[in-house]
Amino acid sequence: MVDSSTDSTASQSTREKGLCICPTPIGNLNDISQRQLEALRFADVILCEDTRTTGKLLELLGVKRVDGIPALCSYHEHNEASRLPQIMAFLKQDKSVVLVSDAGTPTISDPGFRVVSEARKNNFPVFALPGAVAAMVALSASGLPTDRILFEGFLPNKSGERKKRLESARDTGATVVLYESPKRLRTVLGEIKELFGDTPVVVGRELTKKFESFYSGTVDEILAELPDPLKGECVVVISCVTAQVDHLEAKRLVLRMANAGIEPKTIRSIVRDHYGVSKKEIFGWLEDRKQS
Repeated sequence: MVDSSTDSTASQSTREKGLCICPTPIGNLNDISQRQLEALRFADVILCEDTRTTGKLLELLGVKRVDGIPALCSYHEHNEASRLPQIMAFLKQDKSVVLVSDAGTPTISDPGFRVVSEARKNNFPVFALPGAVAAMVALSASGLPTDRILFEGFLPNKSGERKKRLESARDTGATVVLYESPKRLRTVLGEIKELFGDTPVVVGRELTKKFESFYSGTVDEILAELPDPLKGECVVVISCVTAQVDHLEAKRLVLRMANAGIEPKTIRSIVRDHYGVSKKEIFGWLEDRKQS
């Protein structure tokens, strides 16, 4: 049974003055919550990535603007720094300021963390509403391990930098979640195969929308199944690498090589390639040797 007093308190929080981080649907308008609607209706100012997109959303939700209230204020990655003084002034005037992104939860691979940080530094109230995150939607439907996850967001544009990030993510042993555009998805899947081998992968496309699709299997199996042309933003979930590693034998080899005077850099390279253990673990063994 829901505690009505708790529910009432939660509802009232959307009318408080301060900065409210408000998610919006990532595709299906029916995913809007009552608390999100209230936050938008009672806002004095709504910070938007694109005022046109948010204005259209308000129309679809039936949120009416009276005499320009709530005001729509653009706030995106290119004007974050210049907007901060104005936003802090809104908060100083006890206005209700609501932060949204074009879709999903602000600050999660979207602009927002700077204004949240600045608001907290200035002791203004900050609260967040629960809502849609594409990464979590894909992860929950992937069927891959969720006990330990690493969210990578959008990978770098340059191939070399992407591979470094993917390699680092692989070495954590966690299930990796990342965002990718349809134009680059095939290229990135090829890089995933190169670094992760045939570990299970799931790609979610157009999540919560009419043409939502999931593709699962090895990279080769997914590539064979993807439509051409491919449209819609994608979430890629990569299973952790579960190959068994003989840590004891790897440690013995590290110590033998160290005792033979071999450089630590060479030891890390050889043992990591042969046994698959992380550089961090090898470094730890070498440090323990020094202290023993």
